[in-house]
Amino acid sequence: MSAYQLRGYLEEIAAQHDPASKVEGCAWIHRGLADIDAKGCRAGDADGFARANTEFHRSIVSLASNRTLLKVWDSLEIGMLSRLNLQKNEKKLRSLAEIHQPIVDSLKRGDLKETGVLLREHAFSF
Repeated sequence: MSAYQLRGYLEEIAAQHDPASKVEGCAWIHRGLADIDAKGCRAGDADGFARANTEFHRSIVSLASNRTLLKVWDSLEIGMLSRLNLQKNEKKLRSLAEIHQPIVDSLKRGDLKETGVLLREHAFSF
């Protein structure tokens, strides 16, 4: 199992844990999506994209309010993996940013089961 796959499972669990906090955090996550666009895509900055992307995904795990999930997620060093992966895919920043929108949309609808599945599938695509 790769670190990305493990990340996918952790994010799926986090998204489905403690549903009450998800609605409150959704606006913050939406701003994170805007950061991915502004700091990465528009600027053509793969490092900025990687930082914003890592913060976007970490914020979803943080909403679970579960220290163990967050500690394990942090141990995967997703930020470093994202930077390495993006070095190979710099020309795809726009499409990589766009695949985050369905995740935000499902959070807004409160469909946490779908959110979890989308996060897992997203991680497995790398």
